[in-house]
Amino acid sequence: MIGFLQSLADFFGSIIDFVVSIFMMIVNLFLLIPKGLTYIVTLVGYLPDFMVPVIIVSVSVSALLMVVNHGGD
Repeated sequence: MIGFLQSLADFFGSIIDFVVSIFMMIVNLFLLIPKGLTYIVTLVGYLPDFMVPVIIVSVSVSALLMVVNHGGD
């Protein structure tokens, strides 16, 4: 009987650890998004002048196509 209760407690402990881990991963995701954007902007700043408009237009068109084609196949 004690073994059953111990395994039940371990089961619920695993579920609680899983939920806490998911919450921490979501928080870390939201903390890493601004760092990633800052890194990308810094990288674009180091590019030669003639490449900056090409990169910006390419990323803008890609994002626009992803938004427009959201409902497509």
